[in-house]
Amino acid sequence: MLAALACSPELGDSFELPKLAVLKLGLAVALLALLLGARLAGDVARGAAGLVVGAYLAVNGAATLAAVEPRSALLGSYGHDQGLLTLLVGAAFFLLAASWIHDEAALARLAAALAAVASAQALYALAQHLGLDPLGWPAQFDGRRTSGTIGHPNALGEFFALALPLGGWLVLRQRGLRRDLLLWSLGLQLVALALTQARAAWGVVALQALLAALLRLRAAHRFTRLLLLVPQATALALFAALLLAPPLATQADAAVSGIVPRGEPLLARALLWRSALALVAERPWLGWGPDSFALVYPRHRVAELDALEAAVGQDDAVHNTLLRVATSSGLLGLGAYLAVQAALLARVLPTLDPPAPPGRRMALLALLLSWGSYTPLFATGESRILTEWLFWLLGGAALGLALGARCPRTPSGVWDVPKPPTPGRRRGLARAAAALLGALLALEALSALAADAAFGQSVLHRADATGDVVVTWAEWAATLRPFEPVYQRELGLALADRARQTGDRAGLAAALARLATASSLQGGRNAETLLDLARARLEWDLVEAQPSAVPLEFAQRALALDPANPLLYADAADLALRQGRLDEGRQYWEAARSRARSPDALLRVGEVGLRLGEPLAARMALREAARREWRRPLQAEVYRVWGAAALAAGLPEEAAQAYGEALRRDPGDVEARVQRAQALAEAGRREEASREARAALRLAPDNPQAAALLVRLSAP
Repeated sequence: MLAALACSPELGDSFELPKLAVLKLGLAVALLALLLGARLAGDVARGAAGLVVGAYLAVNGAATLAAVEPRSALLGSYGHDQGLLTLLVGAAFFLLAASWIHDEAALARLAAALAAVASAQALYALAQHLGLDPLGWPAQFDGRRTSGTIGHPNALGEFFALALPLGGWLVLRQRGLRRDLLLWSLGLQLVALALTQARAAWGVVALQALLAALLRLRAAHRFTRLLLLVPQATALALFAALLLAPPLATQADAAVSGIVPRGEPLLARALLWRSALALVAERPWLGWGPDSFALVYPRHRVAELDALEAAVGQDDAVHNTLLRVATSSGLLGLGAYLAVQAALLARVLPTLDPPAPPGRRMALLALLLSWGSYTPLFATGESRILTEWLFWLLGGAALGLALGARCPRTPSGVWDVPKPPTPGRRRGLARAAAALLGALLALEALSALAADAAFGQSVLHRADATGDVVVTWAEWAATLRPFEPVYQRELGLALADRARQTGDRAGLAAALARLATASSLQGGRNAETLLDLARARLEWDLVEAQPSAVPLEFAQRALALDPANPLLYADAADLALRQGRLDEGRQYWEAARSRARSPDALLRVGEVGLRLGEPLAARMALREAARREWRRPLQAEVYRVWGAAALAAGLPEEAAQAYGEALRRDPGDVEARVQRAQALAEAGRREEASREARAALRLAPDNPQAAALLVRLSAP
């Protein structure tokens, strides 16, 4: 349970990687326990549920081998970390939970640990809401701060939704002070859940409360199985409705926004699912490989989604469990995944029938409410490391509790299933394999944390330290994890920055080599890395004074990967202009202009248009960007560039107005004040221009532009 609390602002991946590292270390400890005499229940692996889990893992193994980029499919993409290895870790915890959680006492220990962690999360979320966050995590764009140590308010709400049923079961089980403390814990969790504004989690908790109330009724006992299938049925119905009738998404968003206004997430999901279905149709049987969505989504980008979300998306998640499984491991994987759930339910549900003891029945009902909530929670959301682990852990616990009702036990608590004696040599080999695997898991987890800490320091010091410091940290990260393309890319960019500062040709050559390594590790399928290569190669050509077509060839490869991305066309135009290829630059810019729908793309079109000598067209794009940009922290930059375009187009009054809007959002922007003073002066408003220039000098007394403008305005 410590995994839920694992996070650090010092890491590059502050939330997911530390949680995965703690889970791997926990699994290593479990393997050590096996060495010291703990046992696994062989009946789990030999039963229907265990065999189906094995089949699901086998399909994912085949999907990894056939993946578009096997390395990412095996290890997971950076910041997401849900490759085949993570799936194996989850399945291992499923086996451990099924073997070791065999009665209500064992489940109570698990539930108590989960309640303690959920209480800590709730207290931390309350502190964050009050502005008392000791770690200083930034707020989301929508202003929400209650992310706990999970990393996002929605994810925190989903964690509470999975924890609450077991906490409620503990309340019914305990008496006295323990019960009072648990009631306080549940109250804190509900308050924190409300503050997360996680609407899907609210809906799931409401459904849990309704089902729990019905299941307590004696008259409903004969409908227990049907009631426990309601969460899955609800999730499937919601998914089908949004997929088959997208207008329903708009209506649902409008209705929910009356409670908590936050855009149109359901419509965004429906548009994203359109891309996911195209991906499934392209590789139907084994999919694209685990955690490969971010690499393959750009080929099927939906322009309407970029416009809706006000940004050219770099989506790494499909926001639906069934589509995630189908894109990762194809229809075979989806069938095996559904078979896992069916086999588990087929094994557990019959144990609820009479004459099941009331205590065991209540424990299983709580477990199934928690485990069953996973499907509706992620019918429109994306599961993270923690919630994926809880899905496997709670499923294993339900299986173990159900099997424990039917099998006699040894004094150690493991099912007394007759089996042939294991020869001493085989037992020794098994223990050696467990020891080796545990050591490798611990080493891998610790090296991942060390490498990401170095990467985090490199990113942290990029703006305020010398190039040598940044390069040193990036080298440590790339040395510890040479197979991680994000670290290789960071090292390449750091070497390129230092080479610009020092004029070091060898450093620039090394930067090119590192960026090429990063692109190779990504299977040449990451457009951003290809553009980094294009920029670095252009700088090399300029240093060598030998222009070549290689930079634009890299840009063309990026465009082939993401042909609907206007930002890539704008970047290609910028590269062509830097090479003096005006006609090609204009063609790329026109392509970007025709595809731009989101504020970030329109802003980039405006910036490149200014360089191209098209201030009127740039002004039009920037006016539209300002109209569409709803995120206040990003508005100042749009208005600032709009002001520059209007000034270049000979419209000083409009420029002054645009710069004024920028200053309303960022009053400390000295450059915007100077430019506004210039625009006011050109508009003949000398007195206002003088006031603005003096204001700029108060902020920056040494600013030469403001001083020169004030002198000119003071002249008769």
